[in-house]
Amino acid sequence: MKSQDFQADRRLSFRHTLQIPLQVRIWKTKIPAQRAVSENVSTSGILFTTSLAVAIGTVLEVVMKMPEQLTGESASLWRCSGHVVRVQADANAPRRSRIGVQFDCYEIAREEAALTLPISDSLATCWPRS
Repeated sequence: MKSQDFQADRRLSFRHTLQIPLQVRIWKTKIPAQRAVSENVSTSGILFTTSLAVAIGTVLEVVMKMPEQLTGESASLWRCSGHVVRVQADANAPRRSRIGVQFDCYEIAREEAALTLPISDSLATCWPRS
């Protein structure tokens, strides 16, 4: 790999092209969560398409079942908070945008019962992403 190739891609972890169902909402708002599907995902961020109107820097909460191929452990529910780092109009769908989110912190629920929990108003117990 050439040094300029490394500098051109600033990602900290490998992205996997996976379509994972998720719920997304703007953190600490009354706006209901929206369902979406990821385009690609890593342990440090996610790219998905949504009609949710957001700007770069907006803090989002994303809930998804992280697959074993990313974590090395059985699939588990991740509740992540992160900030929007990319907003791009979706050429194939008017009024929708491709949103890139860099995770700031997350909490992991390893029990299936946690899948029924509502999205929280606070991630006070989340683990900072290292």
